[in-house]
Amino acid sequence: IYRKIKLEFMIKEIMDFPTEAEVKKIRPGQELEIALKPVFSNKILDITENTSLQSEIKLTFYVSGKPKTVTKRFPVTLYERHAMTWDTKKKVGAFVTPRDPAVADFSRAVIQPYVDAYPNLHQSIVYARTVYAAMGVLGLAYIVDPTSPYQEFSENTARVDYLQYPRDTLVRKSGDCDDLSILYAACMENIGVGAALVDVPGHVFIMFNTGIPAREKSTLGFPNSQLVLHGGTVWIPVEMTLVGSSFTRAWQKGAEQYRDWSAKKKVTVVEIQKAWETFKPVTLQKANMRPIKVKRTQIERRFKGELETLGRERLNNLSAIYIKKLKKKPNDLTALGRLGILYGENGLYAEALEQFQKMLVVDKNNAIALNNIGNINFLQERLEDARQAYTSALAASPGDPGIMVNLAQVYYRMGKKDEARKWLREAASVDPRVLRQYGDLAASLGVVK
Repeated sequence: IYRKIKLEFMIKEIMDFPTEAEVKKIRPGQELEIALKPVFSNKILDITENTSLQSEIKLTFYVSGKPKTVTKRFPVTLYERHAMTWDTKKKVGAFVTPRDPAVADFSRAVIQPYVDAYPNLHQSIVYARTVYAAMGVLGLAYIVDPTSPYQEFSENTARVDYLQYPRDTLVRKSGDCDDLSILYAACMENIGVGAALVDVPGHVFIMFNTGIPAREKSTLGFPNSQLVLHGGTVWIPVEMTLVGSSFTRAWQKGAEQYRDWSAKKKVTVVEIQKAWETFKPVTLQKANMRPIKVKRTQIERRFKGELETLGRERLNNLSAIYIKKLKKKPNDLTALGRLGILYGENGLYAEALEQFQKMLVVDKNNAIALNNIGNINFLQERLEDARQAYTSALAASPGDPGIMVNLAQVYYRMGKKDEARKWLREAASVDPRVLRQYGDLAASLGVVK
C-alpha cells in the first residue's frame, strides 16, 4: 500500500503555482480518478487565439520511506478567453462582468435620470425597461453567428462555443441570443437587480428579479401570465432577440416562451449570482473605450409613453379589484382606502380625494381618510388644508407617530420650524425610529436622539 501520494499539475505560461492533490493511500492494482482544478493567472486572458501549451503532471510517492517521483509532460490546447462549452451552464457566470467599467458606466448613466421618476411602477421594472430601451437606441441588434449558433452548441455540449463579453457586445452592437443576454444580465446586476439566464431547447433569454415575495405578487399589478415565480420571489422574463423593439413586447414574448417551455418541463434557470459561487466573473484588462452614453430624451423619443402605458395598465389591473369589491359593498372602508391610495400614487388626486371623502361619509372620524386627505393636499401645496386634515386625523387617532411626522413636515414647509420641531420630537417619543426614517427632516430641525 502506498501512502501520502502527491499529484501536481502545472502549465508554466499561465499558472503561478502548481495545482496539488493528495491521496492518503492506494492499494496495488487499484485505480483512482482525481479531479484537478488548476488556478490560472490573469495571463490567460491575454491569449487571443487557441494555443497549444506544454503541461506537466508530477506524481510523488514513497517506497521504503524514500520519495520517488514520476513526471509526464503532454500538450494541451488552451482555448482563447471567449471559449465555453455548455455542459455546465453555470459557466456563463464567468462572462457576466457587471464591474467592468464599460458596463458600469453605461448602465449607471442610463438609469440615473429614472431614479424615483415613476413611483407608480416597481423600480426594477423601470430600470429593466430603461436598460433594454437604451440598448435599442444604441443600435444593438440580434444576429445569429453562423460559426457558433446557440442552438447547435447547446445541443452538442462537448463543442466549444464562442461567447462575447458584455464590453464586446457594446462595441460591436450585435450578438447572438446568449451574447445579448449576457450583456443585459451584467447591466442589471450592476444596478442591483438580480438576473438569471433562462435556457430552453435551442435558445436562451433572460429574466430579472423584482425582489417582491411570491405571496405579494398581486402588488406588482400585472397578470400572473406575465410573471415567473422562482426561488420565492417574482421574476420578469425578457426576450433579448427583440432588442430594438419595445420592452413591453420583449416582456410579453419572454413570458410566452417561459409558459410554453415550463409546461413541457424543459426550462433551466441559471441565477447569475449562484453561478458566480463556482464561476466568478473574469477580471478583464482596462479597455481603451470611450463611455457609451444614451440620453433620456433619446429613449423617450424612440419609445414614447411606454412607462406611462405600463403605469396605466398596472392602475387598471389593481383598481379593478377594488372597484369589483365596491360594487358588491359600496361602504367597504378598506377597498375605498386602498383605491384612494392607488389613485394618489398615480397622480389622480381628484379621484383619490373622492374615495377618501366617501370613507368620511361612512365614518366622519376615520383617521386613515383624514390623514390621506392631508397627504393629497400636501402634495398639491395646499399646506393649510393639509395641516387641518392632519390635525383632525390626530384627534381621531391620538398618539399616532406617523400623523405627527406629517404635521412636522407641513409645519416645516410652512416655515414654522418651532412647531415642526415640537411634533417631530413628539413622534420620536412614541417611536424613536422616526428620527432614522426621516433623517433629513430631523437634521434640518436639529432633532437628535
